[in-house]
Amino acid sequence: VGGPTHAGPRSSSRLGLDSENARTLPRGLPPSGRACATTHANPRPAFPPALRLAQRVNPVCPISLIVLHERDYFPTQRPRRGGGRDRDGNRLDAELARLGTVHGVSNDELPAAMIGSTLLRSATPGSVADHLGLTAASLEQRVFDLIVVGAGPAGLAAAVYGASEGLDTLSIEAVAPGGQAGTSSRIENYLGFPSGVTGSALTNLAITQALKFGVRFSTPCAVATISIGDRSMAVTLGDGTRLAARAVVAATGARYRRLDVPRLEEFEGTSVYYAATEVEARLVAGARAVVVGGGNSAGQAALFLARYCAPVTLVVRGPEMLLSMSSYLAERIAAHPTIEVRVGTRVTELHGDRRVTGLTLTGPDGRTHLEADAIFSFIGATPSADWLAGFVETDEHGFVRTCRDLNPDGSDLAWRGLGRIPLPYETSRPGLFAVGDVRSGSIKRVASAVGEGSAVVRSVHQHLVVLDR
Repeated sequence: VGGPTHAGPRSSSRLGLDSENARTLPRGLPPSGRACATTHANPRPAFPPALRLAQRVNPVCPISLIVLHERDYFPTQRPRRGGGRDRDGNRLDAELARLGTVHGVSNDELPAAMIGSTLLRSATPGSVADHLGLTAASLEQRVFDLIVVGAGPAGLAAAVYGASEGLDTLSIEAVAPGGQAGTSSRIENYLGFPSGVTGSALTNLAITQALKFGVRFSTPCAVATISIGDRSMAVTLGDGTRLAARAVVAATGARYRRLDVPRLEEFEGTSVYYAATEVEARLVAGARAVVVGGGNSAGQAALFLARYCAPVTLVVRGPEMLLSMSSYLAERIAAHPTIEVRVGTRVTELHGDRRVTGLTLTGPDGRTHLEADAIFSFIGATPSADWLAGFVETDEHGFVRTCRDLNPDGSDLAWRGLGRIPLPYETSRPGLFAVGDVRSGSIKRVASAVGEGSAVVRSVHQHLVVLDR
């Protein structure tokens, strides 16, 4: 779900997914901000979606990427109900086994990445990104009209609309394009998709559009700091690279909250997940799954996993689902025969050896034990705004304030020289805008994020007009 670092204006190159030639790997660990890919040195990294599976479509030199992980050799999932793996799963497992045998990849050398005819042993997201040309080092320029930090729905929309309206645009993403929406198994209330659309499919379409209009991508690569100059802003990446832009859009969204229970880290990567897609569903087919959370993401995950797992238990901390979940989801879950809902309940203990075998719930009936094989956590998020700390105004929860929510006493001086007031989505720093989940007061829905990302480009243009006077 990623793209080449740059495709150039009107380039025909794009990056897509090819289930016939490659296999994705499970998302084991929660996304977190990190330095640029070249500095990532975790010996057992969890590859982000952009690096788990990629096929760069080029009529001259097609490239496919397959990542082998130890779980491909030592599967732990239970058989799917109805018997065995599906046909594609059997074929892909055979292909992975063949690659391991032919190239002599040992367990100590995993993860390994097969990129075309090149094998990277003990691969990291950084080494794979370097090989694919996805890092900032591959950029041919260092100054842009617009830099969009974050490539979730809001960031991708801002990049598409900025580039389509003539702005030289760079998209920087710390983990992988798509954000939290990219991990959604099915979004059913997004306009124009009456049958629903997966988060990854929506992300792929957005990336294709962005590349069509000439957006350059750098991923996985995080912004460490931001500073302001005379007529531009400078962002410093995790590897020390400095890039400049006349305007910056912050669309870094929010990071997953983790369950506050002992031993959680022991099970992350084996049986605690932060996404529910086809990848995770294949891993836990036939298992007893627990989904924790009361929002739309949790509801969508519960319905999706119920197609593969039995039973599915939805654990909601609040007194009822309708407080934080769309009514259509709550009604479907309530009517589903294999989904059990426990409201007013918290997960307080995890049990098992390397993999979860059960958990302790604390709720209206006191402490109860529940057998489980997999836990899916969707308990909300906190703003991913560390790189903006102390640079812009934020609310009491750390979300970035914009336009009308700004403190007039603190921002007046910044605007006097420009002769204007803050534009829509503009932060306390002229030329720095915030959209999507990172913005204070935003509606945490995909359609709203896309709308904000699209609308902010008008404000960017208005700011640039003032700069050019």
